[in-house]
Amino acid sequence: MGDTHWKYNMAAHLVDSHPNWELTASKETRASMDSKITLTPDEEHRLGVPVTQPKEPS
Repeated sequence: MGDTHWKYNMAAHLVDSHPNWELTASKETRASMDSKITLTPDEEHRLGVPVTQPKEPS
């Protein structure tokens, strides 16, 4: 579960600590990072990440 925990927190870390990382990274780097930090549905389930339903338009 160590890798899953790291991935779960990495997106928030990048936004908080490196807000311009997507602007300065190459397209290839962004794609590589995204594939490494995106949780799989199984990882989300094991972490207890709540499933959100899309909101209906008002």
